[in-house]
Amino acid sequence: MAGGQLSVSAAAGSGWKITGSAAYYGYRIRSLATADAGDTRSNRLATGGKAYLSDFDLLDALVAVDYTGFGERYPLRAVGDYVHNSGAQDLNNGWEADVYLGRTQRRGDLRYRYGYSMTETDAVLAAFSHDNTTLGTNYEIHTFAVDAVPVAGFLLNATWYLYRPHRVAAGGPGEYQNRLRLNAMVTF
Repeated sequence: MAGGQLSVSAAAGSGWKITGSAAYYGYRIRSLATADAGDTRSNRLATGGKAYLSDFDLLDALVAVDYTGFGERYPLRAVGDYVHNSGAQDLNNGWEADVYLGRTQRRGDLRYRYGYSMTETDAVLAAFSHDNTTLGTNYEIHTFAVDAVPVAGFLLNATWYLYRPHRVAAGGPGEYQNRLRLNAMVTF
């Protein structure tokens, strides 16, 4: 894999900050001879299953807007992310939008998150994609999360994913599925 990233940030008035980033990731995968289902997940495979149908040359653009006007404990952050795989002929785009309210720096802090994303089948390399659900690519997903800091250095998180395939194969399931992830993290 080869890649690079460039990021710029600027203040945009009282309490506002805008950050933009662009990145390129190029994967060179000659063979899947030793790969298992966890490596390939939901990307398309060439006939015989020994290689990916697409190459993975990803251009990723991200914009984040931060606002601190609701007070120190409740910063607002909106993040948009778009990816395009120029190594795939089709099914090669994905995007995500997230909104965060709150912080997780001190005892008693709370942060809330809502996100929506859509990723087509060969937009990203599924082995490194969404591992919190049963779909690595080809998904639409709503994410709801709450983070809490009950004591300094300890974070509790609950994240609920509501997701389904973006494009449903003939006869395949298309209804929403659920997954709840609970985390406890300690920093020292």
